[in-house]
Amino acid sequence: MKIGFSQYYSVSYELFFLRDKLQNVIYRTLCNPGIEANVYA
Repeated sequence: MKIGFSQYYSVSYELFFLRDKLQNVIYRTLCNPGIEANVYA
């Protein structure tokens, strides 16, 4: 039970970190028209 909870916590933390990083990338992309043009090209 303890190991399962530890793994679950680790995975949820990784997902949260990835989501935070993704939002950061999207935010910077929207704030920079040049990069946005390259992304959607």
